[in-house]
Amino acid sequence: MQLKKLETKAQIEKRDRRRKMTVGILLALIMILSVLGYAGREEKEEKATYGGYTFTKQDERWYCKELGISTLFLPQETENISAAIPFSASDFSEFSRLYFSALSPAELQGKEEIAKNLQLELHEACLEEQAELPGCENLPLKNCSTRIIVLKELKEGGSKIYTQEQCIFIEATANEMLKAADKFLFGIYLKKE
Repeated sequence: MQLKKLETKAQIEKRDRRRKMTVGILLALIMILSVLGYAGREEKEEKATYGGYTFTKQDERWYCKELGISTLFLPQETENISAAIPFSASDFSEFSRLYFSALSPAELQGKEEIAKNLQLELHEACLEEQAELPGCENLPLKNCSTRIIVLKELKEGGSKIYTQEQCIFIEATANEMLKAADKFLFGIYLKKE
């Protein structure tokens, strides 16, 4: 067994100063390199235009300042969805109440996408013909004489948006529901008044 060599107080202080100096230099070097790395990073702002409007991508969403909307898709990405929407965004500002019928998780995501952009008081409801569906038992039942947006998840087939009296139907598969919701938003916000 070998004994540890005795050190003088001066040697211990010298070793501690060296350690502190090394740690300090390493921390300073890390801070300088991180600042240089951040400063050297070019932030490319992704932009797209459609119908004279500019869309800017921030995080995973597209923002259009002129229209005041935020979507997951660009208008050109929704062009394959059939849409007949006789309403414009200004029509929606006149509604005192707007009802939504959305039951499945995909339908609820579509509802949230629309709700973020309409900035209206929204109320949940079901159509009278949906009365027997799970989730409708505690919701008011409405018919198409009341303004209601009905999101309907399809098992297969193409997405489409159409109206029947005061009802607006947004039909899409689960994978296309958010795109169809954005198509609805483009249909009312990009409509020439």
